[in-house]
Amino acid sequence: MVEAQQQRGGGRLTTDIIARIAKEDFNATYTPKGIYGLLDRIGMSHISIAWASEG
Repeated sequence: MVEAQQQRGGGRLTTDIIARIAKEDFNATYTPKGIYGLLDRIGMSHISIAWASEG
């Protein structure tokens, strides 16, 4: 996800983008709504993803 942010020049990744990354990298299919549950289970949020590229 950090790599995707760097390619975008920073900013938040949308759930659509994260779902695409999950599919491309892990062959896992998530709806954008399901991404919120995934992020919660791994201890992240859509906000913490944004901070990763700012630090």
